[in-house]
Formats: sequence, structure tokens, C-alpha cells
Amino acid sequence: MFGSGIIEPIDDIRAGNPPTNPELLDAMTTDFVESGFDVQHILKTILKSRTYQHSVKTNEWNEDDQINYSHAIARRLPAEVLFDTIHVACGSVPAIAGVPRGFRAAELPDVGVAVPFLDDFGRPVRESACECERSSSMVLGPIMKLVNGPTVANAIGDGGNDLVKLESEIEDDALLIEEAFLRFLSRYPTEQEVNIVIQECFEKAGSDYLELKAELDKLEKIIPERQAVWEAALQKTNRWLPVEVTSAETDKDTKLELQEDGSLLATGTNEKSTYTLKLKTNVENITAIRLEALTDDRLPSKGPGRPANGNFVVSEFNVSIQNAAGEGEAQKVKLVSPSATFSQQGYAVAMAIDGNPGTGWAISPELGKNQTAVFQTDGQVGLDGGSLLTITILNNHSDNMHQLGKFRISVSDSPRPVTLNTLPADLAGLLKIPAAERNDDQKAALRTKYLETDREYKELAAVVAAAKPQFDNKRLTGLQDLAWALINNPAFLFNR
Repeated sequence: MFGSGIIEPIDDIRAGNPPTNPELLDAMTTDFVESGFDVQHILKTILKSRTYQHSVKTNEWNEDDQINYSHAIARRLPAEVLFDTIHVACGSVPAIAGVPRGFRAAELPDVGVAVPFLDDFGRPVRESACECERSSSMVLGPIMKLVNGPTVANAIGDGGNDLVKLESEIEDDALLIEEAFLRFLSRYPTEQEVNIVIQECFEKAGSDYLELKAELDKLEKIIPERQAVWEAALQKTNRWLPVEVTSAETDKDTKLELQEDGSLLATGTNEKSTYTLKLKTNVENITAIRLEALTDDRLPSKGPGRPANGNFVVSEFNVSIQNAAGEGEAQKVKLVSPSATFSQQGYAVAMAIDGNPGTGWAISPELGKNQTAVFQTDGQVGLDGGSLLTITILNNHSDNMHQLGKFRISVSDSPRPVTLNTLPADLAGLLKIPAAERNDDQKAALRTKYLETDREYKELAAVVAAAKPQFDNKRLTGLQDLAWALINNPAFLFNR
């Protein structure tokens, strides 16, 4: 009740830690015994004493006193009490996960019910009976939770709390402010405080909405221009150029047979293996490399892989480069930003270039269909007069069956980003219609699809939408801002 015990810590009772006022402790002990061990009696005695009623204000003689009760010692409310007090003051119902709605933090039986707010504000972990487990410090983390944390936000923003009811029932602003001060600080506001709240909270509430709306309107004007650039980029066709296969070998009994269309067909033994390809190209600036996994009637289930179901796992896809004559040491090509027409769950195309031979790109259940992967190159790749590429494809799936069956390699010199050039059917259909011939529904549909890709617009629109209700009801917003300020006031956070 005082923030400091006659024996401090209160559970450290030993000869080496004597009471600060033995006479007082003896007198209270005698009084407590004579009252019949009446707890209410001893509490009343403490509360009615002049010592308990001291102010926290100090003077030059007692400002450093922490043991003689010459002034009140301010201490932060315990975690559970602070949590419950916030909800009581706001008139909102606590909603703690794992317990019934309305369950107070002080009623929680143990720390098994996770409440981050309580942990941040020093709830003891109950690993021992030591009072030292509880913390009442004020550090940056908990302070930020009070400023913008979910516990305070949910209590204040609860649409059914007492703040909403008070705002609708009390028409006079001064009386409304007075009621808020009484709820949160148990005192009346001064005239100056009332004026400040009216000017800073009520009159300016939601003022940022107008600024945000103006910013959104400004952005809205350039959306057609942005959308036009987006449409042009989608309609751009990347240029893919064939390569000359000079050799195609494996480290096992599998054979790679060159087909008329420039593709390679795996025949022979189906087992873990590494395909090594030597490919010539005249492209002097290779921006991307494309791997097409192709179906074929000669493959199980038409492929494009060699197992019975037609799947495959490209465990690693590596590229190195030399001059066209194959002279000098081959330089590794860094591949980035991979994309694919489809990736099996747990077998994303990015796993084909992650350096881990235990992962890879696969396509189940989209089997029996052509599939494509595009790997963009990092930096300048290519040599004057052409280059010799060495590509290794590692088939390393644990079942020893998931070889790539038929595939083709090509390169691109199109400006990055190099895409798959595959669009959803509905979007592709809209883009085929000339802009001047689109009806209102088609224009609206295309605009919607564009806005889904415009992150700046989406984020700003969401902020404006959230600010609109605050602007529409400035008075309630002002009251909520006041509640937030009062919760973060030391008079609310501390017991004095």
C-alpha cells in the first residue's frame, strides 16, 4: 500500500534484513492480534493514517527518503490491475483469448493464459514464490504498447463501450470532458484543461482525414497514366532466342536425345542424375534463361517428368558461362527472381536455385501439361561474339524416380523484369480490346485489376477509409483521443 514495506522486500524476513521501524511493526502486530486478526481493521488503520495520506510531493529534506514514509512513493499499477483498469475506465469488455469474454486479468489462475500486455508490464512467471519476479519498471517496450498497442486501442475503440454511450448522452462538451476526467483520473478537470481538450481534441479531431483525402485525390488523377503504363508492360512480349546444343550428357545411364524442335528427351534409366548441357548463344546481354518442361506421348502420363504420374523435381538449376570457344575458367551466373507457370506446394521454383540439393521445383497436380520456369540473371551476363553456357540440372529426389523427361532451354535479352508472358484468361481478354472500344463495365474491371497491383494507392486508400469515420464523428474521436492521453498520464498509471 505504500510502495515499500516495513521489511523490504516483504518476503525477506531475516536477521540480516531488519525492519526499518521495528517499533511501528511491533505496534501494528499487537493491534492486529488484539483485533482478532481482523484484516479489514488493519487496512482501515493504515488508510486513515496521516502517513498513508501524504502527498508524493517532496522537499529538500525528504526527497531521497524511500524507507521512512515521509512522503508517498508513486508506483506503477501492477500488470493485471493496469489491464483491468484500462477496460473499466473505458467501459469496455475484456476479451482475453482462451477464457470467456469479460474475464478479468486479475482472475486468471496462472500464466498459462498468454496475454502479451501482461508479460510486457511485468506479470511474474511464477517459477518461484519470490516477490522479485514481478517487475514494475517503465521501459520503452511497455511504453510503446500504451501509445499504440492493441490492448489500449481495442478498449478505446470498442463500439459498445461507455465512451460511445457518454458521447451520445452528454451534449455539453465541458460536462463530457469532466466525466472523462472523473472516470480516468478520479478528479475534475481544471478550466484550462477543459479548454485545451476542446481546442486540441474536439475541434482538431480527424483533421488529418482532409490532408489524406487530398493526397488520395491527387494520386487518383494520375491513375489513368499509371494504368496505361501497366497495360503496356503486360502486353509487352519478351523475346526468347533458341540456343545451339553442342552437347548433352548425364552422369548415369540416362541418355538425352536432341529433338527437331531443339528440346531434349531423356531415355534409358530413370534415376538420380545430373544433366550437363553445353549451349552456344550469340546473345551478348542475357537477361533471363527459360526452362520449358514439355509433354510427350512417349513419357508416362505424357510427362513432362519420367515417374508414373508424370511429375519431376528439378533439385538444382545452375548456369556458368565462358567465351564461345569454351576457353578459360567458367564463371558462375547468379540467377534471381524466378517465376513459374505452376509450383507444387512445398516445391516452389525458387527452391531450384537455393543451393540446397534436397529441395527443388515440382508441378503436381498440374501434370500432363507444359510448364515453364524463368530465371532472371543478375548483372551483365554475356560476352562479345557470343558465349558458351554450361547448364547443370540436378535430379535428386529421394525416391530415385523424378527425372525431368523432356525440356528445352532458351535465353532472352529483353529488358528486365523478364516475365512468363502468361496472363489470366479474363485479364488477357480485357487487354485484347482496344482502349477506345471498351465499355464502362470493361473499363471498371480493368481498373480494379490494376488497382490490385498499385500498392501505394491501396495503402493510402485504406488509411483514408479508416480516417473517414473519425472525421464524420469528431466529437467521439476527440473523446477517444482524450481517453488515450489520460491513460498515458502518470496520474492514471501510478497509484498516487
